Parts: sequence; structure tokens; C-alpha cells
Amino acid sequence: MSNKYKYSVLCFIVNDYEIVREIENKDNDVEYILVTDNKDLKSDTWTIVYDKDLENMLPFEKCCNIKYNLFKYVTTDICIYIDASIKIKDSLDKLIDDFNNSNSDIALLSHPTISTFVPELQLWIKQRNYSYINANKFLNFLYSFNYNLNYRSHFQSGISIRKNTKFTNDFQKLVLSHMYFISDENNFDKIDQLMQDFVLNTYFNDKNIQKLYYPVDKNKKL
Repeated sequence: MSNKYKYSVLCFIVNDYEIVREIENKDNDVEYILVTDNKDLKSDTWTIVYDKDLENMLPFEKCCNIKYNLFKYVTTDICIYIDASIKIKDSLDKLIDDFNNSNSDIALLSHPTISTFVPELQLWIKQRNYSYINANKFLNFLYSFNYNLNYRSHFQSGISIRKNTKFTNDFQKLVLSHMYFISDENNFDKIDQLMQDFVLNTYFNDKNIQKLYYPVDKNKKL
């Protein structure tokens, strides 16, 4: 039986970190999924999916296990992931049309100002209180792979489009497994935005990634 939805949109709210931002002008042929660890979370426009597998995870461990396992939760083969801080105002069909025309498996939002790893780490230390210890640990991880720190390629992780293919699923698994590798049982690292770049640049630099340049941020409605 064919799926009644053209594509899916997924966001998540865990650790009660965000409020539910209801969707304006929903498309009836699009699936909207909100994943949560809160059994009491309600929405008038999102389909709430409570995932009991998140119960024993660390706060950011939950985030990564959702963000890099999208097709666990949706019923279509194309999924737009958005950060829960973004409010959907209109149809996202144009994003999907452009994505399909690109013949890509993954679309990522290019960072508007930063293209290499070290400036991003410095910004995290300055503005997000990211620890020097974790930053050095991540740099040592990169050195162990002889990673070129001058490699110019950096994407934001607050929005992406993914097609359910082997490449996409390999990408998701590798990001998540490497995140576990650099984390410990009491502190799950928050550097997944750079880790997804590392995985793409190290294992998949021959793949076609659609670059998104839409002005999407937490103060912008889609």
C-alpha cells in the first residue's frame, strides 16, 4: 500500500529544553513527527512520538540518537530534520523539490561564516562554554586520523534533508558511533556538528551533498 505522505518533517524535544512550536498552514500530505522523552507532551499539529529507548540516556546522547536515526520514527523515505527552535510557517515543498532535483541523498545547511574546524571550536569555547578538555580531546581524535584542519567544509546541523538510502544510513551510523567513541559514560560530547563534517570529509568526500543556503536560524520562520 502506498504511503499517503510525500515526505516527513521531524523535530525533537527532550529534557524539556524547548517548547512546542505549532505548525502554521500544515500540508495534509506531509508527515510531521515530534519525538520526545516526555510522556505528557501534547501538540495540536505535530504527531507526538514518545521513545522509551531514551529513558536511560544522557541529555545530549538522546539528541544524537534521534538526530542520527531519523528513519526509526518516520514512515516516508525522505525526511526533513529541523531544530525544535524553528517554527514552520509555510509549506516546505520547495525545499523537497530542490532536493529531488539535486539527485543527492543528503542536504545540509552551509555555515555562513565558518569553513574550518578550529574557528568553530574557538567559538564554542567562547560562546557555549565548551570545555578546553573536550576541545583538545576532539583535536587529538582528528590528529589520530591525520585530518587536515585546513579542509574547507563546514555545515550546520540544525536543518537537513535525508533520503533513506545506504549512504545516508551509513553516514548516520558513523556519526553516532564516532560520537560514542569520543564521549564517556558520564559526559556525552556535544560536538556532533563537527563530527558530521569529519565523517563526510573522511569517508564520503566523493558523494554529492546538496548545499542549502536558506536563511534558517532560530529567529527565522520556515
